[in-house]
Amino acid sequence: MGPRQLDALGTTGAFRATRRQQVTAVDGAVLAELSLVPRLHVKRNVAALRRAEPLSAPRRRRALADAARAFLGTVDGIALPEHERAVCRASGVALPVVRAASLALARSAEAAADSVDRARPAGSAAHWLDRAGSGAVWARRGDVLAVHAPGNHPGTHTEWIEALALGYRIAVRPSGREPFTPHRLVTALRHAGFGPGQVVLLPTDHGVADDLVAAADLALVYGGDQAVRRYGNRSDVLVQGPGRSKVLLADGRPAEHLDVLVDSITGHGGTACVNATAVFVDGDAEDLARRLAAELDAIPVLSADHDEAVLPAHTPERARELEAHLRSKLDGGARLITAGDLVREQPDGSAVLRPAVVLLDAPDAPQAGVELPFPCAWVAPWRPDDGTGPLRDTLVLTAVTGDDGLLTRLVDEPSISNVHVGDHATHLMAPGLPHDGHLAEFLMRSKTVLRTGTEDADPHTRLLGLLSGHWAARAVHVAAELGIADRVRERPLTGAEVAAGAGTDPGATERLLRHLAHLGLLRDTGGGAFTTTGTGALLRDDDPFRDLVRLYGAEFYQAWNELESAVRTGGTAFGHHFGIEHFDHFARHHGTARTFDRAMRAVTRLVGEALPAVAEFPATGTAIDVGGGDGTLLRQVLAANPGLRGVLFDRDHVAGRLDDDCGGRLTAAAGDFFRQVPAGGDVYLLSRVLHDWNDADCARLLRTCRDACEPGARLLVVERLLPDGPGRESLAAAWDVQMLAITGGRERHRDEYEKLLSGAGFAVESARRLPVDLSLLAARAV
Repeated sequence: MGPRQLDALGTTGAFRATRRQQVTAVDGAVLAELSLVPRLHVKRNVAALRRAEPLSAPRRRRALADAARAFLGTVDGIALPEHERAVCRASGVALPVVRAASLALARSAEAAADSVDRARPAGSAAHWLDRAGSGAVWARRGDVLAVHAPGNHPGTHTEWIEALALGYRIAVRPSGREPFTPHRLVTALRHAGFGPGQVVLLPTDHGVADDLVAAADLALVYGGDQAVRRYGNRSDVLVQGPGRSKVLLADGRPAEHLDVLVDSITGHGGTACVNATAVFVDGDAEDLARRLAAELDAIPVLSADHDEAVLPAHTPERARELEAHLRSKLDGGARLITAGDLVREQPDGSAVLRPAVVLLDAPDAPQAGVELPFPCAWVAPWRPDDGTGPLRDTLVLTAVTGDDGLLTRLVDEPSISNVHVGDHATHLMAPGLPHDGHLAEFLMRSKTVLRTGTEDADPHTRLLGLLSGHWAARAVHVAAELGIADRVRERPLTGAEVAAGAGTDPGATERLLRHLAHLGLLRDTGGGAFTTTGTGALLRDDDPFRDLVRLYGAEFYQAWNELESAVRTGGTAFGHHFGIEHFDHFARHHGTARTFDRAMRAVTRLVGEALPAVAEFPATGTAIDVGGGDGTLLRQVLAANPGLRGVLFDRDHVAGRLDDDCGGRLTAAAGDFFRQVPAGGDVYLLSRVLHDWNDADCARLLRTCRDACEPGARLLVVERLLPDGPGRESLAAAWDVQMLAITGGRERHRDEYEKLLSGAGFAVESARRLPVDLSLLAARAV
């Protein structure tokens, strides 16, 4: 069997070029042949990406979560362990480090939508339609992002994924050293819903690389000092690298921090830009250097594919070149503390460099800025009089000091990107935290949008706009019932063509399509033809938001006719209209109940996709979803936490429809949660349940939850929070009246929920934002 063929992945599908580059392992074996696309191919693909419409924000979120799961499975017949071994052999990165990077890639994809939202300025809306009147809107600086990807570590690909969450179309130029990770990632993204028009893989030689940057709107380029010199002055190119991460030990006890030093130097195998390369010591630098060398020398030197390997591997020739380069930097002021030959050749034909420690005689020694692709630390003396100068130009600085004034100067220093205060390794990162700034800061900008909105219109126009609001709701409902979004899915259709398929009047249908285009659900493509927008795509039959529209446009819409009665009496509009409360109505009308379950799944799925990034779950134990409906949320929790078991608890007509037990990890229990809920859970979920009930009923429900769990058990509450002040964009105020009309419940302020939870024996520990203006309140039983 010959080398694996890695084709380019263009907008028209896979492309096998006549020019191919061999991908070799550190032991010299040929692993694959990588197709190199010509200049014209690059330009055509970027042009096609620019013409493509981005997926809607909800679809992007779902596709990223699906891609995360796909990446960890089998992609194009390659199982994850086989892929990881190929990455290890090609890059030389130790196999355990590659495995950790795979999980990091999946977590980053799942959290990408939330990560970029945290970078959005507080005063800017995510979309111009999210703001009723004039104001700042967060908008893309372009449509197509080119990525010159590195091959030193698979984890570097976690960053550009965030651009997909923002609606960018992406062209990735993989490294010829390790193209397996981007090829697998792009393939997984395509399988998950980002089609060929959203992300492409365009391997090229160095001569065509600049053409990709020139063709795209913006570019993300990884590299060292050479890349900085080439692209650093361009506003349309963001250069990532070099890192030059450092550690400052200035608390008078440097030897107590050897563990964090070793971790900072060797984490990720010592190959990443966030690995520490310089250590500054306020104290006996030579003593620390010798202690550090002894700790690093204890790390076993193993082949990179060993299950306990830490250190990266190279070809023997490359390893000798690196050692020679290091020794060329030694002079009278720089002494190599590590004794003996640094290169250890391995039985598989590769070579591994032992970690090196070099002692410098001054904090401003030029060697402190040298980075090498293996664990190598330059240890230098430092005193407070030396100031922040030696610590500048740093990606991550771990600062161990009790001097708040010094820490303030370090945080304020523009050339230091990140500061870790205390014993935190330099390589520690998490989704949502900036790496070298938020990538979104480069990709996005705030722009003013002036429009006629609720605060801008004259009083007469404003009132007429409010009175006609129900027209939009009815039009959207009719579009969902007629399946219009599915009919224009493949290509734009005229009103007559839609009417022919739907069995409706052509003239009336054309007028409806025109109104839907005005509402932003359809787009007029010219010649009287229409296609869906990202919002309109939510009305397709395969999206549960269609069921949400059908429910809100039917029973819920009818109930609002009795809103005046609800306001006068305090009862529900639903009960006044139907003569029965809505949960009892669903129990008697199974078709409506199924529509309700699917409608609730629309928002629940968004919550479940975001929950792993904002909530902590134990590695093992039981999660109990109280009032969990069809189990959508609990299944997502179990999928993200394979050591957990789940119990779905709801009324018998709901819990009895459980159709997937997650491999035996999910069971259902029926009952009345005002009387009793299953006991012994480690985590209890209440997702959009409390807002259905008044304060007295909420207190009863929360007490049954507290009675069922042991002290220390966690309760996760998902609800919309009423804004604390005027002027803040919020869905909660409108949904508060919806609760009055339909359930008799209400939306609440955070302090109102905290009071209810405290009265039942729970202490709120945190509040985190979730999609569609929801929040997660995490509480613990006390």
